Amino acid sequence: MQKDGQVSIYSQQLLFGNKMQMLWLNIAVFSALALPASAAEPVSLALTPTASASCEQFSTNDQIRWAPDSNNSLISTSIKRAPYTNPRRQTGELITAQTRLLNDVEWKSVTNGDELAFLQITLSAQQKPIVQWVFNNTCEIVQQRELSYENGSPESLKIINPANNRVQKTEPLNPPLPIGLPQQTSPNVDVRVALVDSGVNYLIPEIYNNLKTDQHGKLIGYDYWDNDHLPFDAHFSGSDFHVTRHGTGIASLLIREAPFVTLIPYRYPRPDMSRMRDLIEHADAFDVSIIGLPLGSNKADQWEVFAEAAAAHPHILFIASAGNNGRNIDAQPVYPAALDIDNLLVVTSADDFVMPAERVNWGRANVDYMLPAENQAIINFDGIQTRASGSSYAVPRAVALAAKLKLAHPEWQATQIIKEFARRFADGSSVRYVGGGYIADPTLNDAAAIELTTVQTFSLQAESEEVEQAPSFLPMNVYVLDSNWSNESIQTTLQTAGNILKQCNIEFANVTISQLNVPDYLKDLATGPSKTLISSLQNKDEQNALKVFFARDTRMQTQFDGEAFGRGNTRRRPWLQNSVWLMKGIQDSGVALAHELFHVLSNSGEHTSLPNNLMQTRTSPSQVELLPEQCEVALDYASNNALIFD
Repeated sequence: MQKDGQVSIYSQQLLFGNKMQMLWLNIAVFSALALPASAAEPVSLALTPTASASCEQFSTNDQIRWAPDSNNSLISTSIKRAPYTNPRRQTGELITAQTRLLNDVEWKSVTNGDELAFLQITLSAQQKPIVQWVFNNTCEIVQQRELSYENGSPESLKIINPANNRVQKTEPLNPPLPIGLPQQTSPNVDVRVALVDSGVNYLIPEIYNNLKTDQHGKLIGYDYWDNDHLPFDAHFSGSDFHVTRHGTGIASLLIREAPFVTLIPYRYPRPDMSRMRDLIEHADAFDVSIIGLPLGSNKADQWEVFAEAAAAHPHILFIASAGNNGRNIDAQPVYPAALDIDNLLVVTSADDFVMPAERVNWGRANVDYMLPAENQAIINFDGIQTRASGSSYAVPRAVALAAKLKLAHPEWQATQIIKEFARRFADGSSVRYVGGGYIADPTLNDAAAIELTTVQTFSLQAESEEVEQAPSFLPMNVYVLDSNWSNESIQTTLQTAGNILKQCNIEFANVTISQLNVPDYLKDLATGPSKTLISSLQNKDEQNALKVFFARDTRMQTQFDGEAFGRGNTRRRPWLQNSVWLMKGIQDSGVALAHELFHVLSNSGEHTSLPNNLMQTRTSPSQVELLPEQCEVALDYASNNALIFD
């Protein structure tokens, strides 16, 4: 959790708190040696025996020594000892001391009774941490890290492998800009959006291509933490030796959904939040129209200057995250989300059931919109495609949506964009959690390019046995979203499912198979995008028949190869009602389709353990039986709800 008074970057995996601080502690040790970033062998290697000996001494008799030349170099009058409790509420001792060379050494121990559990040492010079070791209960090194500096600022972090004392990885912290960034154009005709975060990795092309420099070759953007022109993605979480990356993933999601934007990246001013005024004025000077804020804290006073500056720039739209504390921020505010500013929108992440996602914040008074921000495809700091979740990822999706409105209406300012959000999305559908509504598909594909390529009808091949009574007919509209589903496999799937449901005297009727050409993101099952798809199809359907989708994959948080949506599980997502989805690669697709259709026809998600029964949890060609009482339930519900007819 975030600490009071500490501004937090929100994501699924981190709050500006101490998630990185496991059960260990920090011992900081300083060496006055220079630590070049390119050194293959760590410069601190010469000090490792000293640190290890210090751990042994502490572990044996609770005494501290720092003796690089066999003589204790600590100034005895500088030694201070105090109780220590780490973020996991494990206790130990904090010891600080100075060496005769005026370097600072810090020990933090965690103990188990009278026994040492973990120890960490940090050597610092001129109040700058240089080397850190982490020891286990036998004083074996489990972690070793070094910081390198350039012009007084951290330049790189070396992660050292204790097994071979070699540099395992060098983390860049403040590299120079790549050569060749495009200059801004004049007059300004692009849509400029800013992100206030931990910075971005401007070395990878997924980010680099959307940045610009001014006429002096400096990046348009700024690092208000370090006060330089290099807002590189680096946030130190609980320790100067643990760097987390957040802004790059946020920026990649924004660029993916609004590739036309010019991105103005800012590293937020953690040391002095009053610099937010300078940040907003800088953004305004470079014609930024939308500013995303995927960060926050519990202290209102940290955001007073921001509130004043934002209100003084009413033409700029600010979009903030509601936060990731799993709480109602009307009762327990988070800032800036809880600020009363006319040109501020607050967003949070919705789950697949159109509820606030696990661990995200909500609040009818302080949060405006929910939108799908779980399991989002991003490019991480290392340029690798991955997925992420959390309220912070709702911000770039909302910023991208606002940027599209700005692109379509260049004259619009914050007021007009906010009104358009309300016109489109403030439907009151989620008033228990947010004041506005649910933005199902922030990509703004109101009229998604859905092309009907082929249509055919399907007729179940008749069987020879006679039926005692007239069947009930089940009309269906079948839609093929992924061309990897062959016509033969679809026909076989339908035939198998139809034969199974005949046990209940249900027969397929008026079945059409439509091959669709849809945008890539609509080929998969996902709650929000499915609204765009199904809303478009409603205009093409002559009747409200049950829908079957042959999809590519699922992007639901809990993933199944086949999924059914009846009345019981679609109260907050009614567009999905009476639909069945099969994903490519599903086994025994015909049996699976019959299974999922029966869920819809009976309006029940229940399974059975009866042997050979179709409604067992896992489908199998040997399990296709339905009992008369099961059929009676399905026929009764389906008939009363116009899913079947005589």
